[in-house]
Amino acid sequence: MPPMTQSNRQRLATLVLVAVSGALAGCASTATAPTTRPAAGLAAERVPATPVEATAELAAAWAALRIGGVVPSATSLSPADRATALGQTYEGFRELRGGSILAAQNAFGAALAASADLATAQYGMGLAAALQSRPALATEWFEAALRSDAGLTRAAVELNRMALESVSPSLRRAEMAAQGGDVAAAESAYREVIVQAPFLAGPYIRIAELYDASGDVTAAIEALGGARRALGNHPAVLQKLGALLMREGRYAEAADAYQRLSDAVPDDAEAAANARRARDAYEEAALPSEYRELADKATLTREELAAVLAISLQRLERYTADRPGVIVADAGDRWTTRFILRTVQWGVLDVYQNNEFYPRMEVLRSMLVEAAYRVLELVGAAEGAPRPTLSDPPPEHVLYRQVQAIVGLQILETERNGAFDLLEPVSGAEAMRAVERLAAIVRQYGS
Repeated sequence: MPPMTQSNRQRLATLVLVAVSGALAGCASTATAPTTRPAAGLAAERVPATPVEATAELAAAWAALRIGGVVPSATSLSPADRATALGQTYEGFRELRGGSILAAQNAFGAALAASADLATAQYGMGLAAALQSRPALATEWFEAALRSDAGLTRAAVELNRMALESVSPSLRRAEMAAQGGDVAAAESAYREVIVQAPFLAGPYIRIAELYDASGDVTAAIEALGGARRALGNHPAVLQKLGALLMREGRYAEAADAYQRLSDAVPDDAEAAANARRARDAYEEAALPSEYRELADKATLTREELAAVLAISLQRLERYTADRPGVIVADAGDRWTTRFILRTVQWGVLDVYQNNEFYPRMEVLRSMLVEAAYRVLELVGAAEGAPRPTLSDPPPEHVLYRQVQAIVGLQILETERNGAFDLLEPVSGAEAMRAVERLAAIVRQYGS
């Protein structure tokens, strides 16, 4: 830690003096100072983590403070450990565990005299003040501890605990108003809570829920937007916001909220799935109207297959970004033009003689097999694909191994009689199911 300025040292000295003098004043009158009686022992979970710089002996004693039970006495430490600022801090927490607040303050004060920025000792002073029911002083000490060590999460927990205690009356009033259906009064009370404890997400979420229940979804979304501005990417806020935006069909905004949630909690599979679902919904909403009709078609053309492949397999761009463009003489100006060009550039679909694509050609199962197998080759999934024995096509057929892989990976299936029938036209629904399965394989190999 950088050395303290003179003004900071003076403030620290004042805080120590206020803390200790408060305890001493309590000793003078049992009628006005509840802290003159032995306090209940400090709960073990309120002791901070063992400092990394503690010696092995001190670390073992410190660990005992955090698991409850018998706490080693100070005399169990070596004289060298007892004389250090950390040793004095340990003694302070040991005294707090035993309910001796004044002795604890003296120990913490000695630690701070030796090391003015020792966050654990500052935190200990905050606990002592809290146990004396002196919230303002406790808050100052906890905030000082966090300034000295932002990683001292116990200090943040204690600040939250105190804030929640201070806002309890407003929370009760807000909930009573909400139960009575008085949205305006409930929001007003929740706003009071936000002013008193601006780091809490719950009041913002409850305001949004109240507006949502009353049918004003716009106001609910605006309330959560205010929460984001105040709290940043808070997971609970993002989760609620994403759900409301999805319900309202605002898929782009929902995808952004869910993606930020997924980034904030990268190990949360549900958050990742929601982000993907929102992106899919956004992409589908932005698709040409012609695309939405493909699933109902009895047969597909090559240009329509190009659209299904290009839209569902956008991850292939990473495998083909450096490939040169290919001339497609008959791409024309169609709703499928960009999809035709993309799939040809990927090498998933071919042009024929004179660079003709033949957009209106009917798609057979053989064409879909060739396209799907090329996708598998691009992502490295073809070589290890399961290859079941097939009777149709026969083993000598040029597409036999490709069909084996496509069937083995359950991209397409054989008929009930075991035949694959390469010359059967492909329906829209069949093509979409096959490409959806193919997209899952691409995601698996591309992760």
